[in-house]
Amino acid sequence: MKLAVPFVPETGMIAEDLGSAQYVRIYTEDETVVFADDLESPANGEMGVIDFFKEQGVEVILCGALTEEGRDAVFARRMAVLPFLMGPADDLVLALLENRLRFGEAPEGGGCNCGSSCGDGCNCGDMADGGCNCGC
Repeated sequence: MKLAVPFVPETGMIAEDLGSAQYVRIYTEDETVVFADDLESPANGEMGVIDFFKEQGVEVILCGALTEEGRDAVFARRMAVLPFLMGPADDLVLALLENRLRFGEAPEGGGCNCGSSCGDGCNCGDMADGGCNCGC
């Protein structure tokens, strides 16, 4: 499986915004070994990054902020996405691979978990830190 994460190389953290990320890390899982390649982002905004990931054979994207248009584009290209995550890229990928992070769930200590408790009307990622703005 191939996973992609926009990240900040100085900190190793997931980039706040998929479209403005300067670097991406592509993880390739092969049995029990995970390989990571750091690449410069194509810098064509959100759609350019999504198309780049598809060209690289990525199946799953873990990212910070993502627009509704971006989410729809990811799904149209038959990829999966876990948006509005915060934290170290390597730790979040490892959590996903170890089944400690699942689609629709927030990781402990970061991300937005309001979809499971608020339902409709929640604006995940509206806050400057990518958090929840619905009072959950």
